[in-house]
Amino acid sequence: MVPELKQNRDGLVELLTGGKIPPLMPPGVRLVKWEPKDPPIAIVRMGVVIEVHKFIRAALRELRARLEGKNFLAGNWSLHELIDRLEQVGVLVSVESDRCSSPGK
Repeated sequence: MVPELKQNRDGLVELLTGGKIPPLMPPGVRLVKWEPKDPPIAIVRMGVVIEVHKFIRAALRELRARLEGKNFLAGNWSLHELIDRLEQVGVLVSVESDRCSSPGK
């Protein structure tokens, strides 16, 4: 059982400490502060659009890339996020697919 414990050491430490001890940082990354907040935490992406038509064309290219499974070319935006971004600038779209849980989203 010792080899199994060694293999799952990080998971066991987190389980036993309740996540109060910071995980190892990736090479080249230095931890500056470790004070995890209590959930729920809202993570928000915000931007200001000045060139609306350029933004729409770019968002539609990203939407196409997302639908083709090219996540990197979609800016790593989810399908829902891309549809929402378009809606925020006045373009409502609906995806004819079971990838969405509700029409237009």
